[in-house]
Amino acid sequence: MTPKRKSALQWFYDQGEIICKDAWEIMPCSIHIIRSMLNDHQLSAYPKGREQVFHYSLTDKGRRMLNGDES
Repeated sequence: MTPKRKSALQWFYDQGEIICKDAWEIMPCSIHIIRSMLNDHQLSAYPKGREQVFHYSLTDKGRRMLNGDES
């Protein structure tokens, strides 16, 4: 795992559920890393609310990888 990926996983772990429209400016990672994390099932994204704004959260697999329990 790259240091940037580990940093991104840690950030999502620390933040909990993130509302996309409120977090783009403070996310420590690029959209490329976020897409990779979604494709690798380390991060989940789902629409929520009337506006269907996407929320992001770390998955169980993402937590395991952050703890070094899975490669």
